[in-house]
Amino acid sequence: SSTQPLPNTGGLKSDDTFTVKGIFDLFVPAVQNEFYGITLIDGVGGMPGNDNVQIIVRRTLNDNLRIQFRAVDFIADTVTVLEQVDLNPTGGDQISLMLSRTSTTGPISASFAYGTGGVFGSSTNFTATKSIFSDEDFTRAQFQAVTPIPLPAAVWLFGSGMLGLIGIARRRKS
Repeated sequence: SSTQPLPNTGGLKSDDTFTVKGIFDLFVPAVQNEFYGITLIDGVGGMPGNDNVQIIVRRTLNDNLRIQFRAVDFIADTVTVLEQVDLNPTGGDQISLMLSRTSTTGPISASFAYGTGGVFGSSTNFTATKSIFSDEDFTRAQFQAVTPIPLPAAVWLFGSGMLGLIGIARRRKS
């Protein structure tokens, strides 16, 4: 939805305050660049914008386990880690990830808390913040889980797809 008048009255608008909260099983990503978390993607007039903020649990390229608050700019093709802390896999069996906007003109902030059986301890708040509404009028929230396909598997997948296309082309010729 957007800042448009009725009937588009729902959603996370540029002049709203909101908190998006996701509770996840405290899963430890197994491979590099595997992650899960919450993403906010801004937009204008029903089209995606260029700003994206995330709070994610991730295994980095250096094989570190981190909770990261980061910004992604699709137009500039950049990812900026705004702040990160080490993941404590013994902190509980669940993790609550949150992205919030506490004033109608303010930036997005991020926080997380560890929990067990639905009971969560105190939240850890990142000090970094990120503005995402620069000419956009709404944002959408997504829950994401990304598992990279290892290169050998990707090559196998590509090769089998090509063989399938060749088989279809041969059937059409006969």
